[in-house]
Amino acid sequence: ASVRPIQIVPKLSDQGRYLASESNFYRILRADGKQHHRGGAKLPVRRKPTGPAYPCEVWTWDVMWMPGPALGMFFYLYLIIDIFSRKTEGWEVHEREGADMAAVLIRQAMLAEGCTLRPLVRHADNASPLA
Repeated sequence: ASVRPIQIVPKLSDQGRYLASESNFYRILRADGKQHHRGGAKLPVRRKPTGPAYPCEVWTWDVMWMPGPALGMFFYLYLIIDIFSRKTEGWEVHEREGADMAAVLIRQAMLAEGCTLRPLVRHADNASPLA
């Protein structure tokens, strides 16, 4: 059977036998012309590239808190980015967070970029107020 020296040496050691070190096994196999690949290696699987293939296919958007001028005051940055080109497609700053403002921004960005002919995938995190 095809057992590698890295497996032979510990197996023999468990039986209380020592014939040679792992490097000596490799040296003997190489001298005898038996140190070569014995398994039927599979070709690497060619995977389809993941992610968008062209602009206006997948956009990601998020709402981020930005500190205001006073302690405890925040503004909300609504940001839309095209994942393929990494271009900022739209952004707005508001004093409150709401799904209606996000919907308007996305609609405006889609019209501005001409992304109305084919379906656009919009990706967002699990922010509950904007779901």
